[in-house]
Amino acid sequence: MVHASKLWDKRVFVVQVTDFRTDCVEIRILASAETSPMLFDLRCEIREKILLFFQNRYPSAFPRVRTALTRLVAKDPEP
Repeated sequence: MVHASKLWDKRVFVVQVTDFRTDCVEIRILASAETSPMLFDLRCEIREKILLFFQNRYPSAFPRVRTALTRLVAKDPEP
C-alpha cells in the first residue's frame, strides 16, 4: 500500500513490531513524504488502508468491548 501511494517519496519505509503482549501487538510504520502536509495525508492513508485490510480479512482481530447501559433516574428538584 505504501509503494502504491503517490504521497510516498520513496526515501523511508520501515515496519517494526514494537510491542507484543497477550492481548495486542503494537506495530510502528515509518514512511516519508516530501512535505509535512503530504506526510500527514500519507499517515492517514496508511492507517485507513490497514484498518480496511483487517476489517475485510481478519474481522475477529478487533477487540470486542461490551458496554452495560444503565438507566439514569431523574432526581426531584430540591425545594
